Amino acid sequence: MKNRIFCLSLCVVMLVTILPSPTSAIDLSELVDQAQNDAREDNFSELPGGTEDPDEYGDPDRLRTSEAGIALIKDFEGFSPDLILDVGSWAIGYGTHVDPKDYPDGITEEEADKLMRQMLAPIEEYLTRYIRRNNITLTQEQFDAVSSMTYNLGTSHVNSEYRFWSMLSNGIGNYSASEIASSIGVFCHVGTQINISLLNRRIREAQLFLYGDYTGQNCPDICYVIFDGNGGNLETDVWLYVMGDIYHSFPSVTAEGYYFTGWYMEGNIPLTEDTIVEQNLYVTAVWSDTPQTQKPVISIFSDVSGTDWFSSYVHDLYSSGIIGGYSDSTFRPNAQVSVGEALKMILLSIGFQEQPKLEAHWADGYQKIALEFGFLDDADFASGLNAPANRALIAKLTSRALGLHRSAVPSPFADTDDDFVVAMYQAKFIEGSIDSETGKRMFYPDNPINRAELSKIVWTLRKTVQKP
Repeated sequence: MKNRIFCLSLCVVMLVTILPSPTSAIDLSELVDQAQNDAREDNFSELPGGTEDPDEYGDPDRLRTSEAGIALIKDFEGFSPDLILDVGSWAIGYGTHVDPKDYPDGITEEEADKLMRQMLAPIEEYLTRYIRRNNITLTQEQFDAVSSMTYNLGTSHVNSEYRFWSMLSNGIGNYSASEIASSIGVFCHVGTQINISLLNRRIREAQLFLYGDYTGQNCPDICYVIFDGNGGNLETDVWLYVMGDIYHSFPSVTAEGYYFTGWYMEGNIPLTEDTIVEQNLYVTAVWSDTPQTQKPVISIFSDVSGTDWFSSYVHDLYSSGIIGGYSDSTFRPNAQVSVGEALKMILLSIGFQEQPKLEAHWADGYQKIALEFGFLDDADFASGLNAPANRALIAKLTSRALGLHRSAVPSPFADTDDDFVVAMYQAKFIEGSIDSETGKRMFYPDNPINRAELSKIVWTLRKTVQKP
């Protein structure tokens, strides 16, 4: 009930940040009202008639919302024993729209449960027809996510003109988790304004669809970015991103007669595509009347001092677009690096081009290169692209990528005799560290590599490859 808003047409979402124009003839309020009316009518007009017993309704083989899915919808809607005016019509119980004459004395939770299931039955049949007609395959959890969305939005959103349903028809394996989540997240507006409560519901539904988690507690967090076009025409004003990934891409924005210089957070801090996702953000487009020839560069990260041994590597790589910082202007030199992040940085540094995602992960294009060129083996990806990259893996990847070979000398390290590690030492990519108690040189091959350490390796790689 608390989140019960019907779907607005896509054109309304896209018009949120249209450039102000004194000659514009578009009446947004009229457009919004019409979209709401269409959504309310479509919620029932294309559905078969109701039934007293949902189990006996329509197609006995229709896809059905599980009990866990029904519990989730109830949690989203909340229970109201009395009639509530909702989007221009009356609702009761768990967000079920009704004729107020039928419930003059309110409703019990048991009656509301039955009423909700009666409403779900024709929605399930409508979804089943669409899914089968378009040869879409869904798991139970994915169907429950779609059922929750449709209970909330009405059936007007079940249309291939919307990105989510187009993705389902094309095969969700062709899209990243952030792309799928964003296609769900756009259905979060009341009129032309983003409703944070609705947006949070869409995030929970996206987590259920992507990871099969009804609680949102046992899967990756999903963050939103709300975009203010600042007078520009936006593709969309909200995208969702999986926490821990890099942003990779943003919605397009244009303004006639101006040049886009970037998205900026509070404090005039730029948000770049190689920034790591870690929190919800509000960003604003910044425009210039002259072309921009290079990306903005932060002169120094707040946690990188000019006296730090890695500072020159970090700033050089940032200026070259090889590495990025975090949204709070920090670099976090001691933070671990994922396998996917390390792959991208190393492969770009030796001359490979930016790679698009191939399936579900943003870095799987880099994984394909590493496997095809023999830089890494299948077993190296056993823990996935989001797992921390250990120091031995980086030595193997770098040594193979450069064709380094160990000469017949003993290992300088007390804790490893690995050929790749020794080859890296001989090529002066790594030094290791001296144990303060034993005085022996150590490499700690199983330890995760941190961002500062990798920045030196990547910087050295670039200089090695660039030598005439």
